[in-house]
Amino acid sequence: RESLMLQVNYRSLSSHQFDIPVSISVCGAPTLTFNVIGQSELPDVQISTTAFEFGRVFVGSSGEIETSITNMSPIPAVLLLDLTNHPEFRIEFSKSDMGSSENINAISLVSDQTFVTKMQDNSGDYRSSGQVAVSSNQEKGLCYKLNVLEHSEINFSLIFQPEQVGEHSFELPISMMNTSSSFPMMPIVSSEAIEAPIIMSTTAIDFSVRPVYDPQNVNCPPISHILRLHSAARDPINWRIDIKPEQSEDEEIFMITPNSGTLNPSESQSVKIQFYARKPIPYNSFLFLYVVSDDKLDNLIGKVQLTGIGSTEMFRPSMHEVCMPIVPINTKCQMDLHIENVGHVQTLLKIQMPVDESSFPVKVT
Repeated sequence: RESLMLQVNYRSLSSHQFDIPVSISVCGAPTLTFNVIGQSELPDVQISTTAFEFGRVFVGSSGEIETSITNMSPIPAVLLLDLTNHPEFRIEFSKSDMGSSENINAISLVSDQTFVTKMQDNSGDYRSSGQVAVSSNQEKGLCYKLNVLEHSEINFSLIFQPEQVGEHSFELPISMMNTSSSFPMMPIVSSEAIEAPIIMSTTAIDFSVRPVYDPQNVNCPPISHILRLHSAARDPINWRIDIKPEQSEDEEIFMITPNSGTLNPSESQSVKIQFYARKPIPYNSFLFLYVVSDDKLDNLIGKVQLTGIGSTEMFRPSMHEVCMPIVPINTKCQMDLHIENVGHVQTLLKIQMPVDESSFPVKVT
């Protein structure tokens, strides 16, 4: 006797009970028949936040609302959060939730935004909710794919970072993948972006790669950038700046001068930011600008990301590979290679070639 393993796959496009007859024709024997009976269900997914109300947020600043999505059902769920038409909104999540695996709770970016919400209707044809017309010169937002396993929860924060003055009100564009059913209880996202009383010249400053700071080397001062503040208020306004994460006075990484003051109407102020790399590691901090009101309360109106990398490298060549052109015999060719003294140290350099000049006719002068 021999046996044959038969596997029956059924893909449901909606939630319903099914009873499907299956016939197997056998040569020289009666036809075998049986029924495939079951019930398909949609994942029971719930959002902890019923409404994302950011209120009034200054242009250049940001608002954040934490939320979670819970899958109450015994089957996994795949969700799409399409913020393509809302570029001033994004989500932030833990690095442990970053990825695209279907075997763990994960959040990943969908790169192809013309096919973002690939859902199926009852006829089996694909449709895309991303078909809303968007101007070609308009900045587009991001689209996220969320894998939520059965009886599990995934956490993230919805971020509103306005760049222009205006009001926003829309349903959170989240949907289940490969189903025609809409997401239950769509939360409303509402916010208003208002002009900040102080306008900053930039929201990000990169100090690039810098040698580790040596207080004994007077020839290597810290690199600095200028942040300009301009008052758009009608009255004098007091301001101050904080750095997070907090720095100790002995090992200050980013030094700000001045870090507080008063701006009169239409007045500008230059803030000098110096970068002291204490260790050969990357640095990432945030500068927070506050306005001090009459009731002594601090109102956050903007933040600037400060990045830089410390390095123990004292000298840097202009190129790491030299490729000489093909020339006729007994014809000389040359190429200039510059060595940059990034550490600002006074020393002599000795250059050695690890090859024999007789076999490899190259001279370094």
